Amino acid sequence: MEAWKQVFEKAFSESQPRTKEEVDELVDQVNQAGSAMARKHGYSPMQHVFGCELKFPGITGEDAAYAPGTRQYHAGDECARASAMRPAARKAFVELDEGEKVRRAVQHRKREKDYFEVVLLETSA
Repeated sequence: MEAWKQVFEKAFSESQPRTKEEVDELVDQVNQAGSAMARKHGYSPMQHVFGCELKFPGITGEDAAYAPGTRQYHAGDECARASAMRPAARKAFVELDEGEKVRRAVQHRKREKDYFEVVLLETSA
């Protein structure tokens, strides 16, 4: 649970939600980032439960246009706000995850050095 709080705080500071609805949307995006990006035995929790990853439409990119028009027609749209929060949540999750992986690698016990014999094989040319 502590990891979720760290991801939420980092995403909150980056996306700066202004209303309760935006905070609720950020909570959803943080949960979705954890469910889609965490890996256990090569699969995310979303893949374990649903059998596939959730695909986002191509309209969430910064330079992509919405289906009927462009971003200027949807300036205050909830979808645009959610798509702005999604990268913040994912970035916060990745930063926390890479920090934990480095910490685990550093704390891992060292392996015993074994003696290895090098054998040179002669090849005929």
